[in-house]
Amino acid sequence: MEKKNKSVIHKMKVREVELIIFFVILITAIVIGITYYIFASFNKNTNYNTYTVGDLKVTYNKNDNGIEDTINLVNETPIKDNKSSDIKPIKLIIENPSNKKINYTIYVEKDNNLIETDNCSDKQYNTKYLKYKINNKQPHTFKKFKSNYLVYKGSIDSNKKEEYSIRVWVSKNLYNKKNKLNKHFHAKVVVHTKNEKKNIP
Repeated sequence: MEKKNKSVIHKMKVREVELIIFFVILITAIVIGITYYIFASFNKNTNYNTYTVGDLKVTYNKNDNGIEDTINLVNETPIKDNKSSDIKPIKLIIENPSNKKINYTIYVEKDNNLIETDNCSDKQYNTKYLKYKINNKQPHTFKKFKSNYLVYKGSIDSNKKEEYSIRVWVSKNLYNKKNKLNKHFHAKVVVHTKNEKKNIP
């Protein structure tokens, strides 16, 4: 009788261990599944470098700090215009998947949210010291830059794409003093079309 009881107890313990192992494996599988789902969802939702603007698709390159369309100049050392190609540009691709030709504009617009976050509204560069250029074209000055500035105007045929590199810098040709300007410039490169609605897909 005693041997039978021991056998029963042993079987119960084995069963208990098996159940524990089963539940550990089950919980581990659930945790892995949930983690994968969250990670996959996060990656999908933060793929925010591609936007729709009207019927156009606009894709910005991802840079080191994760902000694709933003120009940040903070206490910059002025450079000569012939050295501007050394600056890391904002790169964007404009695609037209529609069946019609579309007109569009590219603006540099002040990033008021970042200016507010950085608390630098009283430290903004006078834009007369700044220059910009599109791709490898000639540099231009900003004239009467208020909230935004038109830097390019064009059109794109159906099922075509255009690529642009945009650089902005403090021009030594305009500000030739040795000391830096303790100033900031925060702006975004934005594409516009008629009747647009900009959404993150």
